[in-house]
Amino acid sequence: MMKMSEILDCDVEQCAHNKDEKCNALAINVGGSGPVCHAFVKAAAKCVQPAVTAGVGACKMKDCEFNDCLSCTASGIDVHWRNGQAICDTYKLR
Repeated sequence: MMKMSEILDCDVEQCAHNKDEKCNALAINVGGSGPVCHAFVKAAAKCVQPAVTAGVGACKMKDCEFNDCLSCTASGIDVHWRNGQAICDTYKLR
């Protein structure tokens, strides 16, 4: 059974799911018009779940080395704020 790749680090402090540079969403989806985190929600109030470490639910980046049938096979990913978007920095072109 495949395990979801964990989000190891996220510096997107303006996201409702971010607390202390950790993502507390249950899961995120990555992809679309680039390796963008689609769980990003800009909010001052935090929606933090205790003891939750987010994982990658689906990766829509077909050209990523870590994409296997829409599942992320990386041991973990990093998400960083770049050019006004939350970006998966683990994305690697095949």
